[in-house]
Amino acid sequence: MPSLKLGFGLLTFCFVVVNPVFEEMIVRAFLMTETLALTGSSALAITVSVLLQTSYHLYQGLPYALALGLMFLIFSLYYAHARRILPLIVAHFMSDFFPHALYALHQARSGHP
Repeated sequence: MPSLKLGFGLLTFCFVVVNPVFEEMIVRAFLMTETLALTGSSALAITVSVLLQTSYHLYQGLPYALALGLMFLIFSLYYAHARRILPLIVAHFMSDFFPHALYALHQARSGHP
């Protein structure tokens, strides 16, 4: 994951805390709700959400973006069914936080800066 090479400082922590809130509120809750309201199609709302979110993760490489796309699909299916965003924000936070924290621990134990 390219962002792990940046370390785990205060700025990274702030990003890891704030990013899931905005990303899930905009791409999941807002986009899916509006697409569903305009078209009446849950399938289209899910597809649009997953494609948009996957597309702006392509900078991390196609294989990683596609793997994330699977996670986004699961998140979108959950949101389409339950209409609850907080569990998705928490899950997104955990998927961002734990790799960074584990990498920082690994770096600290191996003596690398």
